[in-house]
Amino acid sequence: MVQRICRRLAVAVANRTTRKVKRQIYKSSSSAIRQKASCLGNELAEGFNGNIFVDNGSAGFKSFDIEIRRAAERIIGGSFVLFGEWFDLPRDIAVEDEWCTDFIAGYRFPDGPYDAIKPESGVADIKVPWEYGRMQYLLPLAAAFRQTGDVKFLACYRDKVGSFASMNPMGRGVQWTCTMEVGIRVFNLLSSYELLRCGLCEDDPMHTVIAELAFCHGEHIWANLETSARLQENNHYIADLLGLAAVVAAYPNLPKARKWGEYTHNELMRCVRKQVLDDGCCFERSTRYTRLVGEMLFFAGKCFAETPYKLPADFFERLSILGRFLDAVTGEDGCSLQIGDNDSGRVVCISPERYDDLRLVSRLANREIGPDAPDEAFFAEEELFYGASGRVACIPSWRGGARTFYDAGMALARYGDWSLGFFASDGFVDESEPGHTHNDKLSFTLCFKGVPFFVDPGSGVYTRDPKVRNILRGTAQHSTLRFGNLEQNDFQGLFGYTRRGGASLDVAEADGSVVFRGATDCWATRLGVTHKRVVEVCLEGVVVKDDVEGSEPAVAATRSFVLAPEVDVSVIGRKEAILVSRGVSVTFCAEGDIVVRKGLYSPHYGTVVKSTIFDVPFEYGGTNVITVRESLNED
Repeated sequence: MVQRICRRLAVAVANRTTRKVKRQIYKSSSSAIRQKASCLGNELAEGFNGNIFVDNGSAGFKSFDIEIRRAAERIIGGSFVLFGEWFDLPRDIAVEDEWCTDFIAGYRFPDGPYDAIKPESGVADIKVPWEYGRMQYLLPLAAAFRQTGDVKFLACYRDKVGSFASMNPMGRGVQWTCTMEVGIRVFNLLSSYELLRCGLCEDDPMHTVIAELAFCHGEHIWANLETSARLQENNHYIADLLGLAAVVAAYPNLPKARKWGEYTHNELMRCVRKQVLDDGCCFERSTRYTRLVGEMLFFAGKCFAETPYKLPADFFERLSILGRFLDAVTGEDGCSLQIGDNDSGRVVCISPERYDDLRLVSRLANREIGPDAPDEAFFAEEELFYGASGRVACIPSWRGGARTFYDAGMALARYGDWSLGFFASDGFVDESEPGHTHNDKLSFTLCFKGVPFFVDPGSGVYTRDPKVRNILRGTAQHSTLRFGNLEQNDFQGLFGYTRRGGASLDVAEADGSVVFRGATDCWATRLGVTHKRVVEVCLEGVVVKDDVEGSEPAVAATRSFVLAPEVDVSVIGRKEAILVSRGVSVTFCAEGDIVVRKGLYSPHYGTVVKSTIFDVPFEYGGTNVITVRESLNED
């Protein structure tokens, strides 16, 4: 406790001194920085040294040519990928509103100094203009131009870059509010420019525009690094480092290139060890944020591959471990477990195809690590950066048995047609304070014959609807035990928690079955009890048994079971239910009465649909067992 208090004091001091002073210096000199960028533009442009693509992109899109052209055509037509789906920009959107509007809510964020613009809680979602400002649509446009030579793709590219440069001066507006977004944007800006620059004339003004933007992005990131004296940071900081790596690698003649390069190299090595756990999950215990962190770390390392700041092999070995974790939580069909927050974040996105498939990181890391990696591509992004001899139809997944990730607090089982995930993570280990975990201790997800029946609810939204945000990360929205309306860990704002306790995980595997055992003491300080759960998975089905150690509290205990939204429910009597989805049927049996209530589910960020939740009372002194088995056809 003393150590935690001292750490928080140090973080608070850093936030109010070092970070504040750097921001003030940057703000007071922003006009001079922009003027310097204009003066150095031509000189910097001549020194461009981007080298992130194998053979400078000459491999093209041989296997994914149709997908890349189709995506580029949609972008020309006014669409972009927003949270994993194509979204059409409003046809009547004014140029001055394009970069600062939540298109869904119709809210325009005001102009002004970047640090004065705040998320409009309950009104709009600041992530919408941020997603548009990541400029992920530039790579498909550049690749299509590189592949076809059709100037319509280049014209759209010019329009997007020129519009951003004219409407978003450095340090002003919502596009500069979050440094993470600045870092991801400049990577997409520079990697796409590298791909198409060979098709530009030597005196094309685009060379200077890109160089000036890169200079301004680098200066802004350096002055607004999202770390508190390197004591506390999260995925945002890795995005900052990605942006610096992209700028330094592309323009080694920058005045501060060496300073930024050495700093970024050292911090990437520190963060890959700190933010990636030994079993591959990111420290925030979210599967989708693990994918995002993996992509950011990989592309930062790729930027440095041909520079004096090249990262050692163990950096990519660590990413390979992260990739194997993501492979494990993804099925052969590309469907992946959604655990913790899911903001649908990506670094590079050609199209929404396979958006929920988390296996890109391992494919990229394997290409970087060894010459023996298969050169057939499964993802369009894979072929873009490394080329490919062909297209692989599927990636085999692990079959049968259990996989345990003790650092993440996650365990997986696949037996016969059953696939189960069990979660007992403690996001506060080693003084870390993650903001993207949920109150999901001892919860589980369950699929039968590839069909999801019990699920994690996802994130939904963040700032646009704080109530929905907290519902979806709350204990009552997960398949675990709860006491009244109490939370396992109390909320602090939209991303923080007051730690009430942790969780533990144990796994025992025998012939034809696996038993998961978990315990959480989140209720100990308030109610004097510890929740224990045993989950057994075998060929015949799943058995879940709950126990509570300690004296019975005054607050009633209830076990919740969260169903996928497409599941049809038929309750038989009071203690049995038939669940049907996609033509597959299972039977849910409980020892207590089943109470059906409405819940929420979010398949990806920005979308929330209604779902069904079973509540079964916990009975002290009872066995408290539920079973799920295949429904037998009585005919």
